[in-house]
Amino acid sequence: MLDILFLSKLTKQGKIYYWVLQLTIDVLFIATLVLVYNYTFPTLMEEGRNIMIIGILSSAVVSGLICLAVWKKPKDQESLTNKL
Repeated sequence: MLDILFLSKLTKQGKIYYWVLQLTIDVLFIATLVLVYNYTFPTLMEEGRNIMIIGILSSAVVSGLICLAVWKKPKDQESLTNKL
């Protein structure tokens, strides 16, 4: 649901960068958990489940806000797409 909100307000190029940025942040976050905090996959799915959910939601918000700051649709184009 959060993705739909951001994607409706981004240009085509912004949508591409949103997904690339979100996947990059997710990979860096999971790599940090595995390499720095020594989580293994089974412990990450059991003990680290809440950390994973919070981290992935945070990456969606961060990438969405960055992309909105750079690739937001103009107001007139946004109102046309909402009417359709």
